[in-house]
Amino acid sequence: MSENNFAELYKTWPTDQLLSVVDNPDHYEPSALEAAEIELKSRQLTTEELTAARSVLNQREAEKETNFDTIKAKEQWAITGRFDTPRVQVVKRSILRISFFTGFLIVFKGYNLFPALVYPIKYFKELPDNYTLLSFFNVMVLMVGVLLFWLLKRTGWILLTLFFASSSSMVVSTLMYMLFQSRREAKILVEFNPILQPYPLEMYILPILLYGFLTWILCTKKIRECYFISKIAMFWTLAVGILLIPCLSFWLML
Repeated sequence: MSENNFAELYKTWPTDQLLSVVDNPDHYEPSALEAAEIELKSRQLTTEELTAARSVLNQREAEKETNFDTIKAKEQWAITGRFDTPRVQVVKRSILRISFFTGFLIVFKGYNLFPALVYPIKYFKELPDNYTLLSFFNVMVLMVGVLLFWLLKRTGWILLTLFFASSSSMVVSTLMYMLFQSRREAKILVEFNPILQPYPLEMYILPILLYGFLTWILCTKKIRECYFISKIAMFWTLAVGILLIPCLSFWLML
């Protein structure tokens, strides 16, 4: 490409891209470099404008470096099972902690779900109710999600975030029901039978804090960068997770 062609092309370029050409003379032809310098001079930019353009360029270069480090780290994880960079090493510890906790949660849920799943089939020769089947499906999806999450797959992040966000929504919904409706019904039952006491509020606070904290950890920038999750994708995932339980509850009531 001739110098005149470069000159015409660079007239359409923003200042930060022209600065990138000037800062990397080894990557461009001499005619391209000269045309970029001439175009910058012709714009007669102020110091503030140059500083702003330089800031945009530095931010873009930092994002490129972060993405490159993330890709190399994921390749290193797949080959050797470890990360080398200190930044990603911290993220790896968070990923392992979340994975181990979710694995423990799967065992706990599976243990509690086993009687409700097996007894109807064994003693009554019929399938469990819809809620039990839905809970079993939830555990299966969670098992797949934690495996993919540990392998640094984008789908794993989405599945775990959906689970913890929907779990937070479910506990909050149950708590609101207990506060505004079920408490009144429980008082009537207690008058009938003192053994039938309503659950204390503390039983709901801990799951809300736990699931909410894990959702927040998954949505932090350092975790999302390892799975290439944008803010828009994060907000969509959270919205689906929060609305999932109300929609399923409505379906079960049909």
